Amino acid sequence: MVRMSDILKKLQNVPPAENLKPKDEAPVTGGADSNQKEASAAPSQPEAASIFAKTVGQKEQPVPPAASEVPSSGDRKIYLSGRASDPAMQISLAMKEFEPDIERSKELYSKALKLARELLKKAQAKEPIAFKEIKALSDEFVNYLVLGDKTLLNLFYDNYDPQEYLPHHMVNVMIMSISLGLGLRYNRSKVDELSLGAFLNDIGTSEYLKLALQPRQLSAGEYNQIKDHVSASVMILSSIKELPEAVIQAIKETHERMDGKGYPKGIKGGELSEYARIIAIADTYEAAVHSRVYRLKRSPHEVIKEMLSSGSGSFDGRALKAFINLIGIYPAGSYVELNSGEIAKAISSNDNFPLRPVVNIIFDSNKRRLNEPRLINLAKQFNLYIKKQLLDEEVAKLTKEG
Repeated sequence: MVRMSDILKKLQNVPPAENLKPKDEAPVTGGADSNQKEASAAPSQPEAASIFAKTVGQKEQPVPPAASEVPSSGDRKIYLSGRASDPAMQISLAMKEFEPDIERSKELYSKALKLARELLKKAQAKEPIAFKEIKALSDEFVNYLVLGDKTLLNLFYDNYDPQEYLPHHMVNVMIMSISLGLGLRYNRSKVDELSLGAFLNDIGTSEYLKLALQPRQLSAGEYNQIKDHVSASVMILSSIKELPEAVIQAIKETHERMDGKGYPKGIKGGELSEYARIIAIADTYEAAVHSRVYRLKRSPHEVIKEMLSSGSGSFDGRALKAFINLIGIYPAGSYVELNSGEIAKAISSNDNFPLRPVVNIIFDSNKRRLNEPRLINLAKQFNLYIKKQLLDEEVAKLTKEG
């Protein structure tokens, strides 16, 4: 049996990919040092949380949330361009305490779904696709996520009709990819390109929807037909002259893998586009944690464990670290059982302690529902830890009984 702690240890030895190092990176002041102190001062934790904290927080600087911080006279600001002298975007540190507007996030998500559906219809009808609306939507998502909003990431986990998977997949992969790009300290222009590649990556699947929506496992021949969606995507987007070449390159290579076992060309390692390496993680994770017509969704914990197990072969190590730092081992919405016997729901992750999220305890140790959930930060309660993640059906049974 493979333990999560053993998998996390492996990440310690994964060398960072040179191509994923952001260019024009501004020096980080404050955030990294404080996180390192917290990681080193924390008591020993079960389940190797401290090992991962050392992996991400000490041997390498922890990936900062959203962007680099640079000092300026009288006020510290975040410069998304990576250069204090010529910022593409500036926001004060106070904005990192941004209060999310759930309704606004839902509106933005719905807007993106509408555009995704329109683009897929145009692609199926061989109609021209205008760049203006796509770019405006991408900019809106980047602007929102750079403020540190987590509500869009929470919407990422919402269930959707498997018959409608493709537009949801397009939007969700964009959300996750932008968040990863910000976690990797990309400047604004690179996050913009990454966002476009993530959103448009699977548009060619529109030509294979009838096959993709079969309520059964596809044969090898049928699966090979689906693989042709990569070239279909490139063909559909070839008429959009404003799309940067780096975006097209990412779309060509998103389904390639670091070990060369991907498709369509089987290229590997340093040959892969840096954007493709990031979108590959978002694309794989999104598909696995949502249901399809031929299978049920899998638990985030199970999917993350599998991705980490193959991470040194299939996925870029540095991008995987940023991914775990972003969502934690137990993403928001996951239900878990603590060593105390209490049942809790994960609310948010702790950057340097991915095995110790902030949770709401909703059932006591006797599995009786509490009148009011009790908020616990497991990174500060070292006598408590997660024993296991619960399946949806287990939670449904508890809810019915409690």
